[in-house]
Amino acid sequence: MPGKISRRDALKASAIASGAVLLPTLPAAAAPAVATAKTTIKVSGTPWGVSTRYIGADRGITNFDIRDIKDLGINTYRFYEGHMYAWEWDDDDGVFGSPTVDEIKADPNVVNWAWWDNAFTHPPEGSPFWYATNPGDGWQGNWRQIFGSLKDAHVKPMVSLRVQNATLDPDWATPLNPPNTPEGRNEWWQHVFACVYWLNVRNDYRVDDWELGNEPNHDGQGWLGTEDDYWDFVRLTKDAIDYTYQRFLPHRAYQTYAPVSAGTSVNDAGERFGWIKDALEKVPDSFDAVDYHDFSDDPSGNLREIHQLMNAAGQPDRPLWVTEWGPVYNHGADSYQQISSGVLILQNLIRMSSPDSYVYGNHIVNLYDAPNRAYLIGKDGTRRVTYYALRMGIRALQGGRVTYESVSGSPDVLAITTRDHDGDVWLLAVNSATDTAYDVNADLTEHLPAGVGELWEFSESRQDARAGHSRVVDGHVDFRIPALGAVLLRFDGRKR
Repeated sequence: MPGKISRRDALKASAIASGAVLLPTLPAAAAPAVATAKTTIKVSGTPWGVSTRYIGADRGITNFDIRDIKDLGINTYRFYEGHMYAWEWDDDDGVFGSPTVDEIKADPNVVNWAWWDNAFTHPPEGSPFWYATNPGDGWQGNWRQIFGSLKDAHVKPMVSLRVQNATLDPDWATPLNPPNTPEGRNEWWQHVFACVYWLNVRNDYRVDDWELGNEPNHDGQGWLGTEDDYWDFVRLTKDAIDYTYQRFLPHRAYQTYAPVSAGTSVNDAGERFGWIKDALEKVPDSFDAVDYHDFSDDPSGNLREIHQLMNAAGQPDRPLWVTEWGPVYNHGADSYQQISSGVLILQNLIRMSSPDSYVYGNHIVNLYDAPNRAYLIGKDGTRRVTYYALRMGIRALQGGRVTYESVSGSPDVLAITTRDHDGDVWLLAVNSATDTAYDVNADLTEHLPAGVGELWEFSESRQDARAGHSRVVDGHVDFRIPALGAVLLRFDGRKR
């Protein structure tokens, strides 16, 4: 494809210039002296809320192994590849603006399904991620394997529908970015229809969660239109999705997500989270869930602000998703190999399961490495320390469990308690202090008078590993949280 190598070289050079390179491993520094202090955790007996229902990851490009997904326990996996470069790198029929929307509605077979069968089954260079890697760097396989494996594992896929990617590929799609002309609208409607129809009607991969774009407020993510153009894009995209389900899958539930904005997403009026505010006001009937990206070390203040906007718009019950988050940009290129990043992940999972900063679903960036940056899992299958922190948090929180406020006597310790659907009680406590371990006395009087619980530890010495048992006596349990670490306890709540 003309120009592909030069674009990749330019993208790689840009990444190196921005510092997005994998740093060499440095000699370990001497461990700081650690003191020991005492604190308490009081667990309320009154339900506080529910935990995050879906905890997942954004796709990686150097690997895919369903065994990792099952071991980690994520129940959703996001692809920001619905841009045309992934599946329609050339116009599928070579005629811009054809077929028309009316022609497709009259006969869906006017779509060139041979193109789509080939694109999903035989991607260029043998990799679904060929467009984002140099030859040989991307995982070798096809989209049928990916979506089929996720379906079999009951993992919810989410796909972002975009015209062009961050490097403004494919070139042929520029005239429909944004799709404001009759020909552009036909072409984009057909692309959306073809994606939804191929994945769910022509095949049955159960891909029923659709993002309407990706970071349209961020100039570097491929959207070339204005904010008002984006609202038209949302309506058009939703129309194609609605038609496909209502015509061919009338009893299938599906969800759409907007505005998929980045950070505080200031709008044309200069308002914080203005893209979210405007989406709720201007296109409330064209999407189901509020969706944004937040890489803050502590996103809870932003989340509270967004909930306030939703309340003010009279839409407090609309699900809120954070589909990109994680310690990516503020802690160096080796951030996913740091214990401190694992602690931060656990803290933010607790925050996203707390009532005033609640998140219905989230995806951490990214499951697998990029060629120039380490994430949760390496191309060779190496699992980073942050993988184990996320796994511990998922075990404690995922699935919309009843939560109970768990008040710590120390500002260093953040905790939450949940009761799962089998009645088991889980207590997750995270210590952010680098120089102090805590001996904790947790009051579980409202839940358990006695019992023996399993205990897992996340720390420099143990990554989500079993670390013995803890006994509840007269409603209280004692345990130690290491400095810069976390402890997860599970008790059989049916044995009272």
